[in-house]
Amino acid sequence: MKSNFSSRILSLLGCCLFITIFCCGGNQTSHTTKEDNPEYVGEMIEKTRQVFEGTGTKSDFDQVIAFGRDTRYYPLLRAWLVQEIANTKSQLAGQEKGSAAEARLKEKLVRLERMLRMIDLE
Repeated sequence: MKSNFSSRILSLLGCCLFITIFCCGGNQTSHTTKEDNPEYVGEMIEKTRQVFEGTGTKSDFDQVIAFGRDTRYYPLLRAWLVQEIANTKSQLAGQEKGSAAEARLKEKLVRLERMLRMIDLE
């Protein structure tokens, strides 16, 4: 009786495994759009970092804004911008008045706040 129960359980598990593999199609690596591709997201994160630092191009800036307006990535980018703005304000508070570092941080702060307004559609 016990072996009959065990064999039924194994058969049921085997069927579940088969159905799962059949329905899910195994390992699918094709992506329907470029935005679904993890490499695309990685490239966008790198472009975003460059734009935040001021080393990105105008094209990169426009792409990051488009990325931020995409509802899938808006919360991530907005939160990142808010944190960058807070960090920059904190660093700015510790700088000497009139120093080159203060000017660089003010420029960065203006750029970050502008980006935030642009992705918030203000």
